[in-house]
Amino acid sequence: FNHYTLEVGGVMLARMLGWPVKMPGGEDYGTRLTPAQFDAWVDRAKSGYREYVEGAGKRDLDWKQGIIRGARGE
Repeated sequence: FNHYTLEVGGVMLARMLGWPVKMPGGEDYGTRLTPAQFDAWVDRAKSGYREYVEGAGKRDLDWKQGIIRGARGE
């Protein structure tokens, strides 16, 4: 939900593309995906997103959907 900063985006790109990581501590950011672990990673990601939107993030999601409905004139 748009919570990344330009600095975090730079770390992500550097990690994916093998560039030097400029942010201290960023060299360990993220999880390297391989074909062997991809399905398990997707399952964990889906579970985490589901837990967020049904729990702590429900209010955020409702707020954003309200903004979208308002922009559509609903």
